[in-house]
Amino acid sequence: MEKTLHPLVDYIAASGDTMTDFAARLGASLGAIEAILNGEAPDIALARRIVAACGGAVELADFYPGRSEIADFAWRQSDEDLDAELMAGVLQYAVEALVSAPEGTGPVPERRASSENPLARIASEATIATYAALPPSDGNRRRRLAQALRPALEGILEERGAEPPTLEALDGAAWVAARLYLEAVKRRR
Repeated sequence: MEKTLHPLVDYIAASGDTMTDFAARLGASLGAIEAILNGEAPDIALARRIVAACGGAVELADFYPGRSEIADFAWRQSDEDLDAELMAGVLQYAVEALVSAPEGTGPVPERRASSENPLARIASEATIATYAALPPSDGNRRRRLAQALRPALEGILEERGAEPPTLEALDGAAWVAARLYLEAVKRRR
């Protein structure tokens, strides 16, 4: 019996990326991508990032044969309509505050075009996926969002080659970014 290739193989080949490049773009390990290609189901957060990165060329059903409706339900329920473009703007603001700006200076961007900073856009998607993967923290949405923002902020700073902030500064920036995001969402309603 001939083994069928995972649709992700075709996507990666057509994209011109190597598996290493693709994994890095998703913030995943090469081992995680190889495991998927060998038939292992990824966690829902990684599956969501892959589906988003592939623009629908790969679907959730490709990761969870026979269980796709369960994965799709988990995806829709955990998403909570987080705004990726707003999140990218908040991330960019928080990173700039950590790197150079004195605390509390400058206006908070209500909306910044995500194409303006591809790194912030990718980090925004990762934040949303992480947020969706985290269990609700006793009803405290801000705490859960700060937990999801922290690794994204750390990743952007590392990618930019910035001096790593203290853990206290990083945690503080994640809390401020979560507050700014939630306040911006509240103002829109």
